[in-house]
Amino acid sequence: MSVVAGCSLFNGVILASDCRLTVKWPNNTKTYSDNVQKILALTPTTGIGFVGNLNVAGYILENCRRQIRKKSRIDTISMNQWLPKYFRHLFLKRKCKESVTFMVASVIPGQPNIIERKKAVKIMSKITKEESPVKRNWIPDILVKIIRTSKDDKYVTLLDCPKGFLYVMKSPDFIPKHIKPLDFAAIGSGQNAKFAIEEYQD
Repeated sequence: MSVVAGCSLFNGVILASDCRLTVKWPNNTKTYSDNVQKILALTPTTGIGFVGNLNVAGYILENCRRQIRKKSRIDTISMNQWLPKYFRHLFLKRKCKESVTFMVASVIPGQPNIIERKKAVKIMSKITKEESPVKRNWIPDILVKIIRTSKDDKYVTLLDCPKGFLYVMKSPDFIPKHIKPLDFAAIGSGQNAKFAIEEYQD
């Protein structure tokens, strides 16, 4: 099983993964390794995780990091616009047949995050009804601030929280599928972990 999971939070984005690699040999035997790093930092504000063929992912990420080192600065917005096109170019250039999927997490430190108020209300309801897996006798301050905003507000701007980006890109087109704030996603053969995240999320 291989999985990378990500969640867009109030104040950032988090990625997690397994570390297993399965190598299939010509005689149909398999070798397993549990020390593969599937999440890497591209810049101080952008991280990336992958599932799929290790050779294809390695080829794309190696070339990507080489291009990033040539530039004095790559901001979050530029990265989000450049990565899908560059990954598609590399994949077609090498004529890759094996598939690979990436999950990208980025933040913009100076730009406030914007969330849907109803999602925060749902989290608050889960806590107050004691349905949260984390048992507590207090309520997070950030939720209290959001709940105090007008019920007519569809969105709430969090001035002291950085804007986050979480999206998935799958070969061969690498068209970004964006995950909204306070939502989560998982890729790979273990992507059914989304059901566990839904059950145990706080």
